[in-house]
Amino acid sequence: MSYPIKLDITYEEVKSFLLSKDFEIRKGQGDHMIFTHPELKQHLSIPCCVKAIKTPYIKAIQKAINLICGSK
Repeated sequence: MSYPIKLDITYEEVKSFLLSKDFEIRKGQGDHMIFTHPELKQHLSIPCCVKAIKTPYIKAIQKAINLICGSK
């Protein structure tokens, strides 16, 4: 979750990171997976069939992690 954002983060890296932060995963629509966390109202929809996760998704993940860490 460093700045500047890396441009080559894979889906597997994102999945592993989010699962380590107590997110749950389920199938979404199309090629997206849905990540939910008990402390968040919203969910994260992340594409799973891409070479690298795009910056807007990484920013959404960073925002979600900041909300979780800020609530503790």
